[in-house]
Amino acid sequence: MRPPVDLSEVVVNYGLSSEPPPSNVATWFQGEAAKKGSSSGGGGGDDSVLRVSTATTMAGVLAQLWEGVMPRDETEALAPPQQVYIFFPQCEALAEPDMLSKLVDHLETCKDVCDHFGSSVMAFPLDPRAPLDHPAYGPVPGIMLRRF
Repeated sequence: MRPPVDLSEVVVNYGLSSEPPPSNVATWFQGEAAKKGSSSGGGGGDDSVLRVSTATTMAGVLAQLWEGVMPRDETEALAPPQQVYIFFPQCEALAEPDMLSKLVDHLETCKDVCDHFGSSVMAFPLDPRAPLDHPAYGPVPGIMLRRF
C-alpha cells in the first residue's frame, strides 16, 4: 500500500505562460486595442485580456479554452473579461491547414451541452493565414472568446 501523498503544495499549470508574450503577439494585441479604443470613441470600456498558452497538444488547447469559458479563478469568475484572446504559439498541430477549423467545428458541437458557451460566450478563430485586414487574422493560431 502506498503512503498518503501531500498535495497541498501542488500547483496545477494548464498551460498559461507567465512569460511576456512574443513581441509579434503583443504588438498585434496593442494595435487591436488601439483600433477598438479609437472606434469606440476612446471611452476605455474595452475589457480585453491577452493570454499566450504554452500548450503543445490539442488536449492542452482545449483545457485552456474551457478555462477561458468558465474561469476557475474566483475573482475572474465573478467579473469575467468581455474578450479573451488566447494564442497557442507552441501547438504545432494548430499550424496544420485544417486543424483550426476542426477545433472550431468541435467547439460548435459543445454548445449543445454547455450552459454558457454558445449563449453568452462565443469563440472566433484567429489565424495567421487570414488576410492582415480580416477580423480572423492573428499573428499565431488562437481563439478569441467574446462574452455577450
